Amino acid sequence: MEIISLPSLIIPETSFTKLSLSSSKLLSKKVDQICKQISNASDKSVKLTKKAINLSYENANIVKSLDSALEIETEIESDESPERIEFNRIRKEKGLKEAIEWRDKRFENKN
Repeated sequence: MEIISLPSLIIPETSFTKLSLSSSKLLSKKVDQICKQISNASDKSVKLTKKAINLSYENANIVKSLDSALEIETEIESDESPERIEFNRIRKEKGLKEAIEWRDKRFENKN
């Protein structure tokens, strides 16, 4: 099954991080068109379509996957390891760029 995202309908092979202003406007226009189509549909059709989409996510264990990812992300964000403390100290004192350089240097020494 091929999954087609809304941006790929407008801006093929472009990531969100590389969206230009004109691409963003095209995307916004397409979203407005889709919203108008949805608003013209009957309430029952919209509800049943939403139910079908939600069931497909549930059947694919997406909800469980998202819950698991959230749990892991919470664990990552609450980490108080010495490395994390040092990274945050550098970030606060010297900025994110310096903190990332410090982190990257640690990995260069391991190769």
